[in-house]
Amino acid sequence: MSTEAQNAARIREDAAPSPHERSRATRPWIWLACALILLVVALAYAFYTTFSQALGLDEGYLMITVQSFLERQPLYDVVFTQYGPVYYVYEWFLHRVLSIPLTHDATRWLCIVHWLGAAALLGVVGRMMTGSLFAGLFAFSQGVIHLAHLGREPGHPQEIIALLLALGVVAANRVDKRTGLPALGALAAVLLFIKPNVGIFFAASLFLAIYFHSNRTGAGASGRTWLLIAACLLLPFLLMRRHVMFEWCRNYSLVAALGIVAAALTARDMAGHQVSFRRCIEGVIAFVAVAVVFAGIAMFTGTSAAGLLDGLLLTPLRTPDIAILPLRVPNAAVFNAVAALLVAMLASASAAHARREVVMTLLKLCFVLVSSFVLIGQPSAQLMYILPWVWLVAIPGRNGATQRALATSFPRVFLALAAAWQSLQAYPVGGTQLAIGSMLLVVATTVSLADALLALRIPERIRTVAAHWRPPLANACQGLAAIAVVAFFALVWSKLPAARRNYAALPPLNLPGAALVRTDTAMVQRYQALAQYLQANCDTFITCPGINDFYFWTGKRPPTHLNPTTISILTARQQEQILAGLRRAERPLIVILESIVNDPGRRGSGSIRVLLEALRDEYVEVHHIPPFKIYALKRDRNPQP
Repeated sequence: MSTEAQNAARIREDAAPSPHERSRATRPWIWLACALILLVVALAYAFYTTFSQALGLDEGYLMITVQSFLERQPLYDVVFTQYGPVYYVYEWFLHRVLSIPLTHDATRWLCIVHWLGAAALLGVVGRMMTGSLFAGLFAFSQGVIHLAHLGREPGHPQEIIALLLALGVVAANRVDKRTGLPALGALAAVLLFIKPNVGIFFAASLFLAIYFHSNRTGAGASGRTWLLIAACLLLPFLLMRRHVMFEWCRNYSLVAALGIVAAALTARDMAGHQVSFRRCIEGVIAFVAVAVVFAGIAMFTGTSAAGLLDGLLLTPLRTPDIAILPLRVPNAAVFNAVAALLVAMLASASAAHARREVVMTLLKLCFVLVSSFVLIGQPSAQLMYILPWVWLVAIPGRNGATQRALATSFPRVFLALAAAWQSLQAYPVGGTQLAIGSMLLVVATTVSLADALLALRIPERIRTVAAHWRPPLANACQGLAAIAVVAFFALVWSKLPAARRNYAALPPLNLPGAALVRTDTAMVQRYQALAQYLQANCDTFITCPGINDFYFWTGKRPPTHLNPTTISILTARQQEQILAGLRRAERPLIVILESIVNDPGRRGSGSIRVLLEALRDEYVEVHHIPPFKIYALKRDRNPQP
């Protein structure tokens, strides 16, 4: 062989990848396959979970309000709803533009799409903030379990809120780009026009993150900072002022307030490069522009300015006087929150201490272990015991000097603040709000785990050991790790076999538009009998409480567009409107729980006095399907049983 040929062969040999490099090139495909299998398992788990849920009141209530909006009825002035126009514009797009039917099956499929979409976004954020594909899969898997509570209330605006909160953290990771702050401002406005309290909490965390990344070196800057932190301490008590005299609410206020203050103190110390005034103005402009657009859409579709103000702000402010589902916060949670604040203050005072990084690493490991493994799937416990420690995510891990760059400090600071503020969502009703209010913990624990592993040099040590393995062995280990991840998610976290067995054991509801829904035998028999009776014996009806699902199962229309879950939330004038609508019908019926009729002096019955008086004076009982009594107008006494 000539010298030139030998040199060319050596060049080709040097340029060719080594066996180890070829092995490394195949590894992303292993984890991509793992991600796809995880998605399939998550889809199966979400299906079995969502379609086996009992029918709550909110599902039918939201569906009937969407139907009214699709019929071009003005929100708030005509259609009773407690949610903002963004939700209804989005539902209009789904059902008018995409032609998705407004049925229980379709509503539950959309719930699954939103649920898994939000979990996927949490996974994307985990990947963005750690640079690790494994961390992204870890965040996605946690997100699927954490957001399983969405399946209990299909069609609820909380589904969209979960997506938007996850998008908010994505936008925070792009704050060094020109689109970052405008996107955050726009998201704040969108959230405000879905559910005002969530939008306000999001805007508060965004304001604080920007403030701590501003110039705080001038005269009086320290005093302004402490004044702002004091306001953070007081605001939860102001929000819950109606019930703060009760122990559960006082404890809840303390836990939330101490968690917000701990996050704010840490954010003050960890904030890095400044956000320019010009970019802040761009964020404000985006907020105002989006708010004007959705206010304009509401008014263009017939809503008055007074109706928009009442429906978007005044009615939600009255909610604590009407509906309350307390989050029972024990004294132990308050002591835990006090400890979290004290440790945060100690960490702030000992920033230069040699042992500080070791202590922070241990705390982050405990934070992850308790939240992601001990309390996984228990959002109420996570909110009470874990969220006060979310300030840990604002503290950088190894290579902390690089964390002061805006692209790395802002996402951590914003994440800690947003998670702390969103914990207030569970007041006054601690239902699905518990899961949404604590969902950002999924990202916080993922980032904290990555910090702890880097501090312990675990990835570096694994790479060092794996460098000496032959490619088949390295790929086999990667494959086994991927199989272990999928098996753990399917068998331990989601308990997929048990979810499948539970769904298979339940009888199908078998009502129009609800072919896939399954629930317990007693509810199936009761609802089928009631739907059959209503379909045959009336042209319109109301139920108390408001089980608006029956309008879709019977094909009947409600007498008005005032169809809440409980009539007690309506004014006397609105109740009179419903009764007048019934009187205009030829064969109206009222379906009411027998416990309400049998005990008219029960707590809360005074708020439906108008309905109860009309029932006594104008209606007569014609049928009984326990636990419901059915009443007809006295002029129409003979519907067929």
